[in-house]
Amino acid sequence: MMTSVNRFDEGRIGKEKTLFVHLLRRLNRGLWAEITSPFRRLEQNEITEVGAGAFVAIKVVARIDLSNNKIVKIAADAFNGLTRLTSLGLTSLKSLHLDGNHLKCIDDKALEHMKSLEVLTLNSNNLTYLSLEPASVARLHTLRLTDNPVVCDCRVARLLVALRSSAFVGVGARCQAPATLRGALLTDLEDSDLICSGEI
Repeated sequence: MMTSVNRFDEGRIGKEKTLFVHLLRRLNRGLWAEITSPFRRLEQNEITEVGAGAFVAIKVVARIDLSNNKIVKIAADAFNGLTRLTSLGLTSLKSLHLDGNHLKCIDDKALEHMKSLEVLTLNSNNLTYLSLEPASVARLHTLRLTDNPVVCDCRVARLLVALRSSAFVGVGARCQAPATLRGALLTDLEDSDLICSGEI
C-alpha cells in the first residue's frame, strides 16, 4: 500500500536530470514506469519499507538516495529490477544512500546481483551487524557505516575479511558491544577479537 504522492518533480542538479519525490511512505512495484531521470531523490520522506520489486520498472538509474526516511525493512528482492539494466546496456545503479533510517539488518542477498554498485552509505541506522556477502562488499569502492550500534562478535567476521581485502578507508563502524570492545573501530580488530558465546 502506498500513500498518495504529492508530486513527482523532474528538475536538475547541475547538468543532471533528477527526480524528486515527495510524501511517499512505501516503495512498491511499478512506481517508476514513466520516469526517465537517472537520479532518484527519495530522501526526507516517510518511507518505512522498500518492498519486493520496488524498482522493477526502472528504465535507467545511476543513483538512489533514500536517506533520512524511516525505513525498517528492505525486502531481499527489492532491487532485483535493477539487475537487468546492465545486460540491456542501460545505466545501472552505482550509488545507493540509506543514511539516517531505522534499519536493524539488511538481508545478505539484497545486494547480491547489483554488480555495478560502487557506493553504499548506511550511516546513522540501527545496524547491529551486517551479513552482506563478501563478494558484494568487494565490488564496492565506498562503504560507510558510521554511527551504528555494531556488535563486534563472530557474526561480523565475514564482513571484516571483506573490508580488509578491499582496503576501504573511512568505513567508520565502531563497536557498541561487547563492553570490552566498545568504541573500537571494526577495521582495527583481529579475528581473535570476534567471539560468540552462547546462542546467537
